[in-house]
Amino acid sequence: MAGERHGSKSGNFVLSEAGTMNTSFHAYLSTLGLPIGPGDVLVWSWSANSAIGPPIYFEIHAHPQALGYVEYVSVTADAANSSWKIPGSDAYMVYWANSNAQSENVTYSFQLIPPLLDLWPLYLLLVAPLGMTGALIWCSRRKKRRSKA
Repeated sequence: MAGERHGSKSGNFVLSEAGTMNTSFHAYLSTLGLPIGPGDVLVWSWSANSAIGPPIYFEIHAHPQALGYVEYVSVTADAANSSWKIPGSDAYMVYWANSNAQSENVTYSFQLIPPLLDLWPLYLLLVAPLGMTGALIWCSRRKKRRSKA
């Protein structure tokens, strides 16, 4: 259910200097504790070395079977923040990479906002028929009054 998909996650990790192990961090958003779904909005922010850099690379992507790899967000900076509307139900991932000669302490924050409840089907099933029934009753009573006069 859409109302159950919400939450936030924050944390930090270290990317080691270029040419060594652990120069990147790659994770599914679901592994980070974010139960994403179509129409959700992911509000994200991160900084490298308290936003004094040097810049690192960040992206949000998926590996759908039909396409192999789809990149949705791509940023190189010492800090970044934005929001992104989840387009479908793929397994989305985040990726940070450090190509600098020094290690980077990365601090991140994600907030998941579920889509607004779509009330249009409820309107079509309940409100519109009731309104039309009321209008038909009103018209038939008006016709009866006119025919008596």
